[in-house]
Amino acid sequence: GELMNNHDNLSSLLHSASMFKQRIESSNSNAPSSSSSPPSSPSSPSASSSSFSSSILQTHHRLTFYNLTCIITDDIKLVRIMIKNKLLSITEGLNWSFVECKTGEETLQLINQHKSEQKQNNKSPKVKVDIIIMDENMEGEGGELKGTETILKLRKECHFDGVIIGTFDEAHSKNNVNHINNQNGVNVNQNDIEDDDGSIQGEQLRSGANLSWSKPLASDNVLVEDLEYILNEQAFSYHDNNSDDDDDDDESS
Repeated sequence: GELMNNHDNLSSLLHSASMFKQRIESSNSNAPSSSSSPPSSPSSPSASSSSFSSSILQTHHRLTFYNLTCIITDDIKLVRIMIKNKLLSITEGLNWSFVECKTGEETLQLINQHKSEQKQNNKSPKVKVDIIIMDENMEGEGGELKGTETILKLRKECHFDGVIIGTFDEAHSKNNVNHINNQNGVNVNQNDIEDDDGSIQGEQLRSGANLSWSKPLASDNVLVEDLEYILNEQAFSYHDNNSDDDDDDDESS
């Protein structure tokens, strides 16, 4: 009799378990799907990945200047490498060249050398420098000239007519002009001089720089916007100057 009772209890337990399982399955089949949209396929990427790809394309395609040469002047090698890598990432496929200098004096010597080659050969030098990125404090490698002093010499003595971008360490700067303020840096251009109150940016711009970048550098998109704007401005200025020269030639003839 005891064996029969145990058998009945076991059957009852198995029946209860079976009914509980059926209720769980029924509940799951009636519940809404956790993802109402079909999974994204390779041919139909999700909105986030599409937006990310679009951002990359915009960053690379908005910068439209090819075959430029850029001097990066900073007394700290690691900083020169970081700036170079940052610019390489936003100029991919544009065939930009980069030259590193440790001091303002070294930069002036290089530019003067190019000018000398140009005069001797009566033609453009083999390497034309288009952009100079100039740090403000470069005493680490024994340089005596500050960035602002070097920029002034580049404009007044070397008659360098390319783009000059001053850089400075934001952590060591006071009275910064917050023109473009983002989590990675502060950039200003010539239009901000009137709002300046003695900042390093203002000194760099008054010395002849086209832009002033804080370190660490801003986001890729901000740098692309800065470069595209200032290079376009430089190109129009060059075109206007050449047009004036042509007009003078016509009048003299």
